[in-house]
Amino acid sequence: MTSIRNQLESAVGVGKRFRVTLEERDGEFVAAHPLESSPLPIVVSREEISAETLPAESEADTVPVEAEVVVEITDRVRDGRVIGRVVESDCGGVESDADSNPDPNSSTTQNE
Repeated sequence: MTSIRNQLESAVGVGKRFRVTLEERDGEFVAAHPLESSPLPIVVSREEISAETLPAESEADTVPVEAEVVVEITDRVRDGRVIGRVVESDCGGVESDADSNPDPNSSTTQNE
């Protein structure tokens, strides 16, 4: 029998990695969840974001603070958001689960 917890973990993609753009809100960074099945957005604490990823202090007051990172979804929830752990803050060349084909049997073929 599948528990509600197992269904929620599957819906939010616990253990999967996604490339997301985090926006600062009230001292935390949040992002919409890339999985349509997820009822929860993603939250990452400020301590998880590297200084190189954030704008300089002088820019922080004039531009919205955003950071593109790859997060791994944990099995913890805080304030109605699933907690993400930053695994890559320089997203060049990193493939996330959201970029991969969800159905390995549905490949496209080219005419020869």
